[in-house]
Amino acid sequence: SFFRGGQLITKHGGKKISFDWSATSDYPFYKLKWAAFYSDVEHEILPVTEGHRVTMTFNLYSVELALATLKDPIVDYTSLPFYHELQSAIRNPAFMKEGGILAFPCQHYYIEVKEKLNHAENLSVLLKGSDNVVYSVAKLLSLNVSVKPV
Repeated sequence: SFFRGGQLITKHGGKKISFDWSATSDYPFYKLKWAAFYSDVEHEILPVTEGHRVTMTFNLYSVELALATLKDPIVDYTSLPFYHELQSAIRNPAFMKEGGILAFPCQHYYIEVKEKLNHAENLSVLLKGSDNVVYSVAKLLSLNVSVKPV
């Protein structure tokens, strides 16, 4: 049904995005508008100022066993620029010549899986988005990878 207002505002990593579906609220009812985001993304729904709108919320959870049985990764990490940049850096004799720890801060929060992070054989089933990319690329390049709380 027709409505005005009710924008969905999301905030993460210094970015703010507004989803305004009121402009298309007179479309046929079967054309659903939707958004999906991780639980650590701040979000709010502004008040509907005219008409009515229904909002449904779902929590989606991964099933480790199902994800762990995937034989081939969904993404070819070797095709990503990050893979080639990190590979080039670790092959460079001048890079971290005296050793050390290479650290990348996670971009997402992991409150719901914190206790699993130190015990999981394959962290790629738990890590989200770019955190998963960093982990997977480092593993492909045979780096010793661990996730530590900060």
